[in-house]
Amino acid sequence: MMGCKRGMGWKVWVVGGMAALSLGTTAFANDGAKKEAQRMGKAEAKRDAYLDQLALFNAKQVAMGELAMQRAQSPEVREFAQHLVQDHRQNTDDWMAWAGSQDIEMMTAELAMPMMGTGGSGMSGREDMAYGEEMKKAGKHMDKRTLDAQKELDKLGEKEGMAFDKEFLSRVIDDQEKGKKMLGKGEKKFETDPAFASLIAKTDSLVMGHITEGKRLKDSMK
Repeated sequence: MMGCKRGMGWKVWVVGGMAALSLGTTAFANDGAKKEAQRMGKAEAKRDAYLDQLALFNAKQVAMGELAMQRAQSPEVREFAQHLVQDHRQNTDDWMAWAGSQDIEMMTAELAMPMMGTGGSGMSGREDMAYGEEMKKAGKHMDKRTLDAQKELDKLGEKEGMAFDKEFLSRVIDDQEKGKKMLGKGEKKFETDPAFASLIAKTDSLVMGHITEGKRLKDSMK
C-alpha cells in the first residue's frame, strides 16, 4: 500500500510539474509576442515619422516656390521656382501613392504664404502603446519643425526685388542640402525595404538637381 501511495504521489508531482512548465512556456511565448509587437510598433512609428518629415520638406519647397513665382525679379529664378513646385508636388504624389499601397495614412502639410494645417500620419486606428508613444514624441518634433518652416517662409516674404531672389535661392539650397542628409539617413535605415529605398533614391536625385541649379543661379548673381 505504501508503495502504491508513493507512486500516486510521484505521478501527481509530475503532472503538477508539467502543468507549471506549460504555464511557464505560455507566459514566455506571450512575453515574446509582446516584445515583438513593441519592436514592430516602434519600427512602424519611425517609418511614419520619417514620412512626416518628407511631407513637410516637400510642402515647404512648394510654398517657397509658389511665393517665388509671384515675387521673384529674375525670370530665371521664377522658372526655377516653377520647376521646384512641379517636382515637389510630383514627389508628394509619389510618396502618397506608395503610402496608399501600404495602407498608411501619410501626413499632408500646408504652409501659408506670408497658418498651417497638418494632418496626422500613420495607420488609422492604431492603438498599440509602443507605436503611440513613438508617434507622440515624433509629433512634438514635427510641431516645432512646422512652426520653424512657417517662420522662415514669413521672413522670406518680407524681402523684395533682388534681395528676395538671393534669399530664396539661399533658403532653397540650404533646405535641399538638409533634405539630402535626411534622405541619406533614410537610405541606410530602410535599405531592407526595396520599394521604400528606391523612392528615397529617386527623391535624392531630384534634390541633387535642385542644389546644382540653385547654386548656378546664385553664383550668376554675384
